[in-house]
Amino acid sequence: MRRWISKWFSRHCQEEDIRDEIQAHIEIETSEQLAAGRSPQEAERAARLAFGNSSKTQEDIREIWRWVTMEQFLQDFRLGI
Repeated sequence: MRRWISKWFSRHCQEEDIRDEIQAHIEIETSEQLAAGRSPQEAERAARLAFGNSSKTQEDIREIWRWVTMEQFLQDFRLGI
């Protein structure tokens, strides 16, 4: 039970980490756009366009983690046998 609870909290933290990382990239690009002379609204819009679809990026990262988790499960299963 403890393992399941810690795994759930870990996954929740990973989701937050993904969102924080994406936001950091957008903020960096926004700063660069502001330095280039754009207004704050234009800079943020340009940064989001440059980054692309953040929801798709989150899905791609989750998909990668899912396969890693499956590989780890299979390794544990083989080791257990």
